[in-house]
Amino acid sequence: MIHSAKTMQKLNRFFYKVYTAGSGRLRRHRLTGAGRLAVGAMIASATFGVDTAQCAVYQLFALLTSVMLIARISTRSFQPRVSVTRTLPPFATAGEKLTYRVTLRNRSPKKLSGLHIQEKSSDGCPTFGEFMRARAPVEAGLTRWDRMVKYHRFEWLTEQRRKAKLAEHPLPEIGAGSYLNVYLDLEPRHRGYLELTGLSIRRTGPFGLYQAVRHLPLPDHLLILPRRLPLPPVRLPGTRKHNAGGVALASSVGNADEFRSLREYRPGDPMRRLHWKSVAKTGKLIIRENEDEYFVRHALILDTFTDPPGGRKFETAVSVAASFACTIRTQESMLDLLFVEEKAHCISAGRGVDHTGKLLETLACVDPCSDQPLSSLFPLIREQAALLSGCICILLAWDEARRELVRILAEHGIPVKILVITDEEPPENAGPVHFIHTGNPQEGLACL
Repeated sequence: MIHSAKTMQKLNRFFYKVYTAGSGRLRRHRLTGAGRLAVGAMIASATFGVDTAQCAVYQLFALLTSVMLIARISTRSFQPRVSVTRTLPPFATAGEKLTYRVTLRNRSPKKLSGLHIQEKSSDGCPTFGEFMRARAPVEAGLTRWDRMVKYHRFEWLTEQRRKAKLAEHPLPEIGAGSYLNVYLDLEPRHRGYLELTGLSIRRTGPFGLYQAVRHLPLPDHLLILPRRLPLPPVRLPGTRKHNAGGVALASSVGNADEFRSLREYRPGDPMRRLHWKSVAKTGKLIIRENEDEYFVRHALILDTFTDPPGGRKFETAVSVAASFACTIRTQESMLDLLFVEEKAHCISAGRGVDHTGKLLETLACVDPCSDQPLSSLFPLIREQAALLSGCICILLAWDEARRELVRILAEHGIPVKILVITDEEPPENAGPVHFIHTGNPQEGLACL
């Protein structure tokens, strides 16, 4: 048994190295479509022209080999003196095309023409650990051989790591010493940080068989926010709750109770809390602090307890959470995002504490948790329960552990809206639970 496990481990490493090497060669490939046809013709002519006495096909092989060598050598002289700058926005959104500006300067004394430009990113092959741990959604329907070689898994993981589709764009002629502004399109596909390494400039060489390529290093990164889904007008449960001592830097929406003290103004304090009598006496900005506040505070609980990274259910759950984070009016209330990665987190937004963008940035980088139980979230929920007006639970299953979470909220008298993300057909009579199918989440959200 041990010997068999070691053999499988060696096989897995062999397959992984083969796939990684093949993927690297494909990324570095400079052959055009015509060049690939020429290589195919070379192989065919070499196969059928082995016997030079019986067939003259070898002459075609010699001709094609000479042409390919000339085309390949000629690309080495391509050394354009070009500098580039890139102007990126702070964020992009998965599923929404982004257009941004790139400025090129031709530093050579000759004009440049026939060029193409393309962004390059560091999105590459998965690590061996990821290759072994992950499970592609298609694996359940594969043959035993396909599951053993794990090619579909490698292909799926490589696709998941591609944060965006980077298209190649043709460039107009650039005069000697002149500048050129071009607008490139980028199609974000998955949330997270897109690490850009630079741009490659290409020009097709003689005979149209090879492309001469020069890489211009220009490292930068772009945060891709989660895909957002349209939500109907949602009436969230709950009323204003007592928050002892108020909220630091909170806006003035809410009912203030007893006067506590006066202090000097701090950046971010709401102007309507100015104590004008003290301002008139001292000539300084003086803020009135109240002892307690009552306002609406909702929790958005995101279930991260799932094994496969990048799975459809988890990504749909993140998109639903991002949709609620953008829809809830945090100017008049507070929203706490609760989830677990390596530990339990509570990220708050609204009423001057922070803005919704902070929640979206957090959701853009959140990862599933597979090494802790769901119960690790319970202490944080109990700690926040007294402050909450209502709660939205976005769950990845509807099992006993998730029911226990909802029971804890109910014990504290917190109204709950339950959303369960599923790959299966939702039941017809689910009671208070709203099932969201990964294949058509908009339909499930429309019923809220």
